[in-house]
Amino acid sequence: MKKLFGMTLIALAGWLATGCAADDGNETMPSGNSGQPMLAAQEVDLTLNPGWEWRMEEANTLFVIRSAEELAARVTGGEGVAAEVDFSRYSVLFASGRATNGIQQILKTYEAQHEGRNLLTVELFLNDTEEAPLWNVALLVPALPEGAQVDLQVNAAPYAAEIGRKGGLQLPVPDLVLNEGWEWRTDEQTALYIIRSDVELISHMYKRKTNVKPAEVDFTKNAILFVPGISSSNVARVDRTLYVGTRGFTLSIELLIGMLTVEEAWHVAVVVPNAVANSSIGFTVENKFNK
Repeated sequence: MKKLFGMTLIALAGWLATGCAADDGNETMPSGNSGQPMLAAQEVDLTLNPGWEWRMEEANTLFVIRSAEELAARVTGGEGVAAEVDFSRYSVLFASGRATNGIQQILKTYEAQHEGRNLLTVELFLNDTEEAPLWNVALLVPALPEGAQVDLQVNAAPYAAEIGRKGGLQLPVPDLVLNEGWEWRTDEQTALYIIRSDVELISHMYKRKTNVKPAEVDFTKNAILFVPGISSSNVARVDRTLYVGTRGFTLSIELLIGMLTVEEAWHVAVVVPNAVANSSIGFTVENKFNK
C-alpha cells in the first residue's frame, strides 16, 4: 500500500514493491532511450533505434517478445539492431491495431496479476476525424517466462474537447460501502492512500466488535482510493469526482463547509479499476462555503 503526499503523485504499476528505493539494492531497468532509469518493478516505453519501424497489425494484437529473433520479426528497416534489450532479464510487450477514428491520446497501463496472468490495458481517446490510423504500444517489462499469459484490453472513447482543460473527462466511480462494525480512522495525515488488499484496508480502520471483513472488494481487479482529512469548520457535504486529462487521473474533492469553528473529520473512499490505480494519479481538495 502506498501513502503519497502532496497534490500530485505517481501510482506505480503492480510490479513495484512498496517502500523500495533505488539505493536499497534494487536493479534498474534500462531507460528505453528516454534517459530516465526506472525501478526494476516498472515497465518503460521502448523506443526503436533510428530507421526502424514496428510491423503493425490491423486487428488488436499483442506479442510477448522474449528474444532478439522475435524482436527482429516484428520490426522492419534500419541497420544494426532495432533496440538494445537484455532478454535474459526483460521482455517486450508489443500491441497494435487500427482505430475507428483519429487518435487524440493513448494511455496504457500494465499490471502483473496472480497465477502468471498479466494485463496490458490500452485506452484510445478518439477525435472526430475519419483517418482511422494504426496505433502501437511497446513496453519493456521484467522478463516473462514461457507460458506466462498476458491479456490485452483495448478501450476506445470519444476525446472530449474539455479533456485538455482544467478537470478533464469525468469518469463514474462508486463509493466504498463499509460493512457494519467498521469505521475509517480519523487520525491520518491528508494524503491519497492506494489500498490494494484487505490487510491494507484494515490498517485504515477502527474495528467495532465484528467478525466480517471491512468491505466486499475484489482486489484482483480493483483498488481503493482513500483520502482522509480534518476540517477546521463543520462539513455539510463532501463531493468527489474522478477526471482523466492529458496528464492522467485526478480525484477532485470539494468540501462544502459551514461557519462553525469546529474540527470535523471527513474522508473520501472510492473503488477504481487497477488500471486506474496503476496510472499517473493525483488529488485536489477545495473548500467552499455553504451559503
